[in-house]
Amino acid sequence: NKQSIKEAFKMCRWPGRFEVVSHDPYVIVDGAHNPQGIQSFVNSVNGMYADSTDKAALLFSVVSDKNFEQMISILCGCKVFARIAITVTGGIRHLDKEYISAAFKRHTDIEVEVYDSAKEAVLALKNEPMVFCTGSLYLVADIRKVLE
Repeated sequence: NKQSIKEAFKMCRWPGRFEVVSHDPYVIVDGAHNPQGIQSFVNSVNGMYADSTDKAALLFSVVSDKNFEQMISILCGCKVFARIAITVTGGIRHLDKEYISAAFKRHTDIEVEVYDSAKEAVLALKNEPMVFCTGSLYLVADIRKVLE
């Protein structure tokens, strides 16, 4: 019946998809790695902040074979992010942080903080009330390692 289906969905978890991985600091990871996934991520963030003037931090990374320009354009349309940090991830598929930073600068006036690792970025963002991490499943894995 419909009620059983609703209850089952409430109990479902999809690791790496808008998943809370820390409460101190409050960190949500989302492995969105294409424009459609990023749009869904932004829709969820906007929904969380619909009745709020609070701001959040964004940590982003992406691999080189993704449409990062469009992904970043979508992210910059989200007015929730007051702080933007980037790092590299993905091993041999990584995208140099200079390319990621330059793309953000084409789409926002917010200063982009550049970090050499997810660990460095998480430490820099530890005093933020809310940190969203997205752009790559590799980044999700990196964040998990940092928080262990």
